[in-house]
Amino acid sequence: MFFERCDLCDAEARGLCASCRFSLLPAPQPPNDLSVDEWLSIFSYEGCGRELLHQIKFRHRRSSLGPLVRALCDGVKGRDLRGFVIVPVPAHRGRRRHRGFDLAELLAARVGRELGLVVAQPLLRNDEGSQRGRGRDERSTIACVLRHGAPQRVLLIDDVVTTGSTIKACATTLRGGGAKYVGVMSLAITPRTR
Repeated sequence: MFFERCDLCDAEARGLCASCRFSLLPAPQPPNDLSVDEWLSIFSYEGCGRELLHQIKFRHRRSSLGPLVRALCDGVKGRDLRGFVIVPVPAHRGRRRHRGFDLAELLAARVGRELGLVVAQPLLRNDEGSQRGRGRDERSTIACVLRHGAPQRVLLIDDVVTTGSTIKACATTLRGGGAKYVGVMSLAITPRTR
């Protein structure tokens, strides 16, 4: 017989055990200068939240993705989402090749299915390499270009938002291409320095 294990502590559970779920800290407030209309994150990228995303991204432990996507989607259910298009934050090509998958794309597909929305990718990253390990100033050099016209109503999807530079670059590019509304949904957000 096969047992499901918690993605964090290996206790017998599907996805996350109750103890690990309650160890996730609430999402802090996002920066307010990112050119977005609305923001939804479900936990803070620290402690168990940071470890959980590392398990998903680097150890391919994904059984918690279903419950996390449902929790994220619960934050917008009951809203009028007609005309919205889900857009994953584009990853650098090298990162996708190295990992074999793009977590933002995977999340976007699941959120799109859960909410019954179209998923599209009008954005292309146009910068050098991964954001991981870069400082705040280096992250501000992120550039995105439109591959084709932007949808008018966008929900940008990302796994974790650190400084917000990538979100700002995506939102600015989408608005420049005609988007009237840009919302953001992410699993986690890094707390700002106190």
